[in-house]
Amino acid sequence: MKKVLAIACLLSLFSITHSMSQNIAPESLPASVKSKFNEKFPGAVMPIWKQEAPGFVDVNFTLDKKKYHATFAGHGDWVSTTQYFKVEELPATISTYVSTEFPKGKIISSGLTETKTEKTYEVSVRNGGVLTELVFDLEGKLKFKEQIE
Repeated sequence: MKKVLAIACLLSLFSITHSMSQNIAPESLPASVKSKFNEKFPGAVMPIWKQEAPGFVDVNFTLDKKKYHATFAGHGDWVSTTQYFKVEELPATISTYVSTEFPKGKIISSGLTETKTEKTYEVSVRNGGVLTELVFDLEGKLKFKEQIE
């Protein structure tokens, strides 16, 4: 019963957080965020700005025909970037892990995430009705695994 209650609370929190996500007009962005974005991602096109968490600004954009998601602190500091790519581009060790652990699963997203301290591969796998988030180091070693649904 406690587990069901905990899952219900998490889903409610996700729902509330997701519904509170707001698009931000480019002219409403702090100048420091715009400046850091342009400095870090020159040539980026089609930025869509959102505030998904208090004190942070998220942006989805395209650069060199690849899709990205970046997060900045409200005062302009860069926090992280994820470059999304096709499943076929995953390292073989990760593809092998996923096909072995989730033989009937389907990868629904994959990307390379960079923060100030590390780079990791992030993979979302849907296996039946269960969504699992996986995080691997650059050598393909599993660092984190969490069932979301």
